[in-house]
Amino acid sequence: MKMLRNLSLTAILLPLPAHSLDFTPDATRIVSDPSYLPLQNQIYGVSQYGYGLSNSNTSYNNPLLQSGNYNTKVQTSQIHQAFSYGLTDDISLSLSGNYEWERDNIKNTDNPHASSVIDRRNEGFTNPSFGATWRVLDQLQQQAFNWDVIASYTPNLVSSTSAYPAHSGHGSVGSGGQSGTLSTALSHTTRDFTVYGSFGVNFIGTANTQDQLGNTTLNSRLGYNLNLNTQTRLTDRFSVNAGLSEFFNSPQSYLYTNANGGTTNFTRNVNNVFQLNTALNLHVIPNRLVASFRYAHDFGGGNSLSYANPNQGNYFNNTTKEIDADWYYAEFRYVLN
Repeated sequence: MKMLRNLSLTAILLPLPAHSLDFTPDATRIVSDPSYLPLQNQIYGVSQYGYGLSNSNTSYNNPLLQSGNYNTKVQTSQIHQAFSYGLTDDISLSLSGNYEWERDNIKNTDNPHASSVIDRRNEGFTNPSFGATWRVLDQLQQQAFNWDVIASYTPNLVSSTSAYPAHSGHGSVGSGGQSGTLSTALSHTTRDFTVYGSFGVNFIGTANTQDQLGNTTLNSRLGYNLNLNTQTRLTDRFSVNAGLSEFFNSPQSYLYTNANGGTTNFTRNVNNVFQLNTALNLHVIPNRLVASFRYAHDFGGGNSLSYANPNQGNYFNNTTKEIDADWYYAEFRYVLN
């Protein structure tokens, strides 16, 4: 694990190969490149398998789950498929979706010999996403850089269910609400190197999750993300990507309604998440089919959860320290025509 993290950091800090790079501007659209956009009438696809493992420690003060210190491990596997179609050289439409498996395992660290307190599993399709990209400025048109405006919308087509309060059982991976993003990106490509930076605003709509005792409503909120990615092309077939991202999270406000109509308000304050990522790319068929292995590590994401009423704060007050997460991806990127 440490070796992979060190590899990620080294790739970001020292992305240059032994030979000198050619920084001559080049507008060629390379399938593995962060700035890639399909040309008119091209169909571009991404098929990916991903595995993630997160680890966190939480101090509970909650009579529903006895007070104490608990360790939570979440394992996630996903199959991701996306397609984009070039309406013109500078406008594309996209469609994407996932099928995911998730396992949540919680153990009492005050008693390491105790069995798991919770072992729940969630599985199913996520809501699909529809997107569009407009390349306002294009190096293909003799501009100094590319400027993209990107929008996406995810409707609420898949309900969200939970096995709570059972200590085992199955739920869904649907979000229970709609969401959308609006982002802008600047990039510059040369023969051997690309730099791509973006900023995005995420709108997460009101979401509802049904469990065995009632319904949880998570109110709408905004989130923001800032990203910087690079690609260094070592040969015509082999390249290395490296990047970093910061995800800015807003407080999450909940309303829980039980089967008898009783309600409880509570708030979760979520820390920002910082991510390092890297990728190795091989052009199996030059600029037509690319195989990639990607790795990312998340830092941060800890949170605190408490009742909105300060007088009830001691009844339910959980604090989660920093969440470490590792993500591994194997993927193919391809142009179909």
